[in-house]
Amino acid sequence: MNSFFGSVVASGCGLVMVACVTVNGPGPQGNDSNEDLTNSSSSDPSTTSAPSTSDAGAPKSPSDGGGGGGGGGGGGGGLDAGLVSCPAVVKMSDIAEVNPPKDGTQGSCTDAELAKVTGTFVSILAAISPACASCIFTESTDVTNTQFFVWTDAAHVSVSLQNIGACMGSPLSGGNPACGKAAEELESCLETACPLDSAGTTECSDLSASSCVAAAIAGDCTIYSDKQTSACGGATALRSIEGRCFDSNGGLDSGIKLLCGNN
Repeated sequence: MNSFFGSVVASGCGLVMVACVTVNGPGPQGNDSNEDLTNSSSSDPSTTSAPSTSDAGAPKSPSDGGGGGGGGGGGGGGLDAGLVSCPAVVKMSDIAEVNPPKDGTQGSCTDAELAKVTGTFVSILAAISPACASCIFTESTDVTNTQFFVWTDAAHVSVSLQNIGACMGSPLSGGNPACGKAAEELESCLETACPLDSAGTTECSDLSASSCVAAAIAGDCTIYSDKQTSACGGATALRSIEGRCFDSNGGLDSGIKLLCGNN
């Protein structure tokens, strides 16, 4: 399943801003670790720029129609007929549960290792040390912390969750655990309400991706949008945290460097 990034809000590689680390665009849920992340197109229809749903509660995304924002067909070029009526209904069971990121992770990755955080999950894991990997990845059995990517199982063959709230949940970014948790909850809500296919193209039959996000934030996802703004200290503070955690295109590189690098 492709992702949004709970922050159209923070707009970027996810409808909401999910991830594309230089490892550009690993779709968050259920990604095959052999997928080439560098060449994956962004799943966010608003792959253009920064924050935030925090602004007056309205998502920042490209105008409807005409090809949304750079990444692989997300923002509304043609709609595929006969798919899903959007925004889809969101249930509590659709919302991802994440834990705070680990403390004391700065320095886990050298600059040389961070330069290798590109390609597929499998290639990244093979290129970095265990200490660096433990800052970027979380084992499926870990019930205490949630880093940027959660492995499906111990085989490390695929990733079951991309946590866009990892950096936002750390004091290093000016955030806090509740802020990071709320960001990922909003991401989950938007992923469910406005599904994207593996190529990052909307599966909605009646709305462009950006229009769906706006409708979802005004509907089932309102509670999560409001929760994120509140937990992160207000709209201005949220924009500041997002600015530290995400690249200009919504990628996760900045957050990974902040939490795991030598700053």
